[in-house]
Amino acid sequence: MEESYTRFLRCVRCSGPLNLDVLYGHILEGFLSCGVCSCTYPVVEGVPIMWRSFSEYIRARPSLGGRLMLSAHSPTMKKFVKETLRGPPVPTDRAKAERRWANIYRASRRAAFYREAARILSGLRGDIVEYGCSIGIISERLPGRRIFGTDRSFYAVREASRAYTVCAVADSLEHPFGPKKFRVAACFNMIESVAPRALLSAMASQSDVLVLSSPYDYAPGTEQTDPERLRASLRAMGFSVSADTKKPSNIPWTLHLGQRAQLHYRVDVIVAEKVGLAGVEPATPSTRN
Repeated sequence: MEESYTRFLRCVRCSGPLNLDVLYGHILEGFLSCGVCSCTYPVVEGVPIMWRSFSEYIRARPSLGGRLMLSAHSPTMKKFVKETLRGPPVPTDRAKAERRWANIYRASRRAAFYREAARILSGLRGDIVEYGCSIGIISERLPGRRIFGTDRSFYAVREASRAYTVCAVADSLEHPFGPKKFRVAACFNMIESVAPRALLSAMASQSDVLVLSSPYDYAPGTEQTDPERLRASLRAMGFSVSADTKKPSNIPWTLHLGQRAQLHYRVDVIVAEKVGLAGVEPATPSTRN
């Protein structure tokens, strides 16, 4: 992460400005501290972890905590991570699953869906923020664009940070960019894993144009994934769904779980614009099988 990029980051608790304290390298390791509420966010291996409670985040990922403690260059960071790991053991180590899924997305980066998603975004002007950016596959396909990303997975963000203007570990409902506005907010194949109305509200507060997708056959009929309900929710929020995406699409998305296992989805993509705006040039998603 470049030092100049820290100006884009804000406290996820109060949106206050952050002060940088570098412990090692060119922001390879350090702390971002809020000047308003005094909340502290560590930067480890060049990745800012912008979580409301770092202790809560890392204790749910003990294997990651152990890794960060052992790899830390400064005694200050080693002590900080070690102290957050104290407490009763957790039943499930989320970091193990997050690391596995980072490997799965890496093996699946040539999937047709990513090509289509990047093509749609290339037809939209302005800065982009991507919720659930994973390992950065979308940004890699849009060189030269200013794209900001967030994801819960440390392993994914560490890889994605090479392709994004600014990329941070963060909860999608508590983004780390404060009052900054983006022309486009994107969220691909993640909406079924969060509270959908809250996510849409967060995206709408930041952007005039929303681009989102859902493998709606993952859980047919649910509020998160039903294509008609999703479009109706956007209209109720004051957005107009583009003519090219008023009907559900079926873009193929294949995930390679291993040498002999694959997941095959058909993904629906929606482009929506705040009513009364002009100048948006939505691309047409492919519907080929």
